[in-house]
Amino acid sequence: MSQITGAGYGMGGCRLDLEIGAGLAPGPAAKRLRAVLTDLGIEECATVNVSD
Repeated sequence: MSQITGAGYGMGGCRLDLEIGAGLAPGPAAKRLRAVLTDLGIEECATVNVSD
């Protein structure tokens, strides 16, 4: 299972921390996240950082 683990916002934008579940590969999960951001119309102004 994946879950939101934190979020915040300020003058420079906003941040959403999303933990990808152990059974999910990061690549396909990031691809799905980009699709959701595109559907929302915000992918052009979003930055996705992937880390362990």
